[in-house]
Amino acid sequence: MDQKLSEWLERVKEDLISAKILLTSHETVYAASVFHSHQAVEKTLKSYLFKEGYQIPKTHNLMRLLAVIIEGDTFLTENIASIQRLDNYYPRLRYPTGDKISKEDAVLCLNIAEKICLGLRAIF
Repeated sequence: MDQKLSEWLERVKEDLISAKILLTSHETVYAASVFHSHQAVEKTLKSYLFKEGYQIPKTHNLMRLLAVIIEGDTFLTENIASIQRLDNYYPRLRYPTGDKISKEDAVLCLNIAEKICLGLRAIF
């Protein structure tokens, strides 16, 4: 496996671990857990793009990344709603919005991230 691809996938693993640790560590860091879940999916999509030789867009928007690779991929098309749901959290994670991220939000996002990361990784 290419070294750069290995690095991408290692970062995915680190983000998933971080999301899990933050989820269980303290209730005030649920947003940080969701952030790492989002990062894991973002990096998984970008690693797929890298592997396939695409130029990696400079975006954090999961739907924009997905649009580049979705054509013909059943796993991703079946999971668009989940990816969109996770992507909708991103503005709330980066900027003050007055919204509170709950434990349920963090658990949902981690579950989505694990499913997408493992499922897409199986396609590699």
